[in-house]
Amino acid sequence: MQQQLVAIGLDLGMAEQQLDRDPERARELVVNARQKVQGSIGELRQLGRGLHPAILEDRGIDAALSAVVSGAPIPITVHVDPDLDLDTDVSETVYFCANEALANVLKHSSARAASVHVHRVAANVRVIVHDDGVGGADPTHGTGLAGIRARANAVDGSLQVSSPGGGPTTITVELPRHIVRADEPPDHERSETSDVR
Repeated sequence: MQQQLVAIGLDLGMAEQQLDRDPERARELVVNARQKVQGSIGELRQLGRGLHPAILEDRGIDAALSAVVSGAPIPITVHVDPDLDLDTDVSETVYFCANEALANVLKHSSARAASVHVHRVAANVRVIVHDDGVGGADPTHGTGLAGIRARANAVDGSLQVSSPGGGPTTITVELPRHIVRADEPPDHERSETSDVR
């Protein structure tokens, strides 16, 4: 991975040098750099799938999030609906989104208390992280909320942020409970052959 990032930097540096003298060559170098970036993103996704706590696999989201908040300097309540029935990728995304949102609360909000709710909503799962802090969270600045959005988007989910100045802040992530692969029928077709809950 490090070598690939160095190669991307070299391609972009050469492209910058060639920009005025040989625009066509500069374009080729930029295309090469973009392809290497896409390869690196794929590698990072594969790596990220392997980085999940054992407690998440062994005991589920409720136990994993409870472990996250157990040492927090402010009281943080956790409520997770039973029987969420999530794909593994979605379960990991719920965990990492909630974890990152809580890290933002502790770093930036000056909150006195916070909460995490993970609800099953029809074909989706909704993660709500709320705090009573100073507000002003901006999803267009900083890496924390951008990272949450990127993780949600990777499984066709969404992020909403409500954080007026003075607070409170509510971060809502909504994800499909199941990821439809290219070789699988859509969820509504699968539901016809499964129990309706």
